[in-house]
Amino acid sequence: VEEVAQEETAPLYQELSIRKIIDYAQNADLDEEDIRIFAEGIPLKDFTALPASLEIISPSLGRLTVQEGKYHQVKRMFGARGKPVTRLHRLSFGPIPLDEALAPGEYRELTDEEAAALYEAAGIQK
Repeated sequence: VEEVAQEETAPLYQELSIRKIIDYAQNADLDEEDIRIFAEGIPLKDFTALPASLEIISPSLGRLTVQEGKYHQVKRMFGARGKPVTRLHRLSFGPIPLDEALAPGEYRELTDEEAAALYEAAGIQK
């Protein structure tokens, strides 16, 4: 009964969350404890971030996979660990890799195939 109640009261953004993969750089070293804390979800001032997958590539470089995308969330998650980021670069939004040909601030319309893949990833029938 408790599991059903939790599912019924879960915020819509959790049910329709889209995975985002982000590369990061920073000046602090991350370790196994950081991986564990990110996997549990990080309490922030106004909400607790959903569990995230942290992959350490080198002491100052890595990749983060999140389900949410709230305002400055990734910066805030690292800041909460006392390890602020110096660079973020989003690699993909759900099943769609970001277009490397676009300059920062540029955008383009999704193709029909990309839109369909995004709807499917979100569990929305169109």
